[in-house]
Amino acid sequence: DYPLLNWMGRRDDVLRVFMTIEARTSHADLCPNCSNAPAEFICTDCFSRKMLCASCCVHEHAQKPLDSIKKWNGSFFEDASLYGLGLRVQLGHPDGSHCPCPAAGPTDFTVIHTNKLHCINVVFCHCSVSVTKEPWEQLMLNEWLPATMDRPKTACTFRTLELFHMLSHRGKITAYDFYMTLEKLTDNIGQKKFTPIRTSGTSRGFKSRYESFLRLTRQWRHLKELKRAGRGNDGVRKVAETHAGELAVKCIACLAPGINLPTGWENAIVEERFLYTVFIAIDACFRLKHRTAGTWEMDPPLCDGGSYFVESGPYRQYCNTVKDQKEICTCTGLAAMDFANTKYSEGYHPQQSNLYCL
Repeated sequence: DYPLLNWMGRRDDVLRVFMTIEARTSHADLCPNCSNAPAEFICTDCFSRKMLCASCCVHEHAQKPLDSIKKWNGSFFEDASLYGLGLRVQLGHPDGSHCPCPAAGPTDFTVIHTNKLHCINVVFCHCSVSVTKEPWEQLMLNEWLPATMDRPKTACTFRTLELFHMLSHRGKITAYDFYMTLEKLTDNIGQKKFTPIRTSGTSRGFKSRYESFLRLTRQWRHLKELKRAGRGNDGVRKVAETHAGELAVKCIACLAPGINLPTGWENAIVEERFLYTVFIAIDACFRLKHRTAGTWEMDPPLCDGGSYFVESGPYRQYCNTVKDQKEICTCTGLAAMDFANTKYSEGYHPQQSNLYCL
């Protein structure tokens, strides 16, 4: 591998540049913007790596509140935060103007972003400029999905939710691993729960937002499927009026008249009718373990029967009419039926049957 061999021969130069980033190097002592205060802060997300004073750093990040900054302590760069420098994030004013009737948000408001967890000094709008006075709606218009509808204290950016959505599909990463990675990016010491402290330009820690993140990822996937099914453009029916199976993605391989069937297919000769036959299979899994939800009131389905699973009510009514029965099996190699009525432990549902096309 020639590129790797070439890199190995120049490792000393690469390491020198790598370590140069960790030092002040040629940065001026005074802030290049105002020339009045010492330059102590640098942003690791901005393309420009100029060092600024606290006031200029806040001014330049008025529209970039989720950037990560560091402070030079005389020997090295240590973690700092825009929250600690006094940055206030005004919602409801897309042009960045000040609100004549602001309402301060919670002091421990936390935003989950792709680079880490941020403590944000958020300010809601109560004037006539904003299209809404609801805090959750102002957050969503800023592409921050709130964890609660009433008095939200946690939000997750759309970019973070979309990133996890793709990683969970392509990389099979779990929500726990993804969130813990963000916690490590925030504080790699490993301390999970601690209170935000604003002092000397630093902000130290956050309470765990893992449960909120789980709820937000579930809401995000549901919003995406509603949008892709066209439910967001339906001005007549509400989400609760979604028809059974309306959110399911149609199988592109299944035969559908007017889509992938030729004209006159119904008049095909006997020898060619097999080309237009739909084959359906039914299979069951008696070893599948699914954790039983606590109660319908505390953990309800977001759209019961709207996608691939049938509606719970009719399904339970049918199951109540079916009793356990011993199937007659003449095959000695087929032991699956022996587990049909077996529960492996309390609180689990081991049975499931599927209907699919071939």
